[in-house]
Amino acid sequence: LTTARATAGGIASHLLHELRVRGDDTAVISALERGNNRAFREFTNREYGGGFLVGTKGLWQGVDVSDECRLRLVWINKLPFAPFAAPIIEARRAVVAARASNAGAEDPEAVSTETYYLPLAALQLRQAIGRLIRSERHRGVIIISDRKLAGQTALRRSYRRTFLGSLESGLLREDSATGEATGGNVMTMADGWACIWRFYARHGLLDPTRAVELSTPQALEEHTLLPQTRR
Repeated sequence: LTTARATAGGIASHLLHELRVRGDDTAVISALERGNNRAFREFTNREYGGGFLVGTKGLWQGVDVSDECRLRLVWINKLPFAPFAAPIIEARRAVVAARASNAGAEDPEAVSTETYYLPLAALQLRQAIGRLIRSERHRGVIIISDRKLAGQTALRRSYRRTFLGSLESGLLREDSATGEATGGNVMTMADGWACIWRFYARHGLLDPTRAVELSTPQALEEHTLLPQTRR
C-alpha cells in the first residue's frame, strides 16, 4: 500500500521485472492498471488469485480479504499524511488552532497538528492495517517502512506514540532498554526480515531450514541492501 500513484506504479514495475528475471511467474496485480475493484477481485479469486497486489489509497479501506490463506503481508511504504495544504484539512486545522488560541495555548498550530492532523493520519494507518487483521484466524506481517518512526528525537517519539500507539496493544513491543511502549516495533530492515522469516517458519508458512538460510548475515544483506549500496 502506497500513498502516491507514482510510487505504486514504480513498485509494481520493479516487482514484475525482478520476478521475471528470476524466472518467477508470480502475479503482480497493479490497481493503477486494472482499477481497484478488478485488481482486488483478481487477487482474492480462490481459483487463480494471489501474488502481489499493489495500490494506493483506494485499497487502504473498504476491502476485506476474508480468506486467511490469501493475505500474509501488508507493506505500507509511508505514513498516510493528508495533504497539509488541502482546503478542507487547512480549514479544520485552523478551527482547532483558533480554539487552542482562545484557550491560551502557547503554540496553537502545534496543538492543531498534535490533536487533529496526526490523529487523522493515524486513523488511516489503522484502516490499512485492518486489511490484514480481519479475524483471529488471520496470520501475517505488517511492515511500515517510514523512517519518521525511527530515531530518538522528541518528534520521532511523538510519531511513534501517535501512530504505533493507536494500534491494538497486542501488536506493540516494548523497548527493553528504554521502556518505550512502541520502541520494540522499530528495527533495521535486516532485523525485521529475520523476525519475518522466523514468524513464517513458526506458523508453517516457510520451511524452517529455508528460514535459517534466509537469516544469515550475508542473505539479509543481499535482501535488504540495494546493489549500489553493497559495492
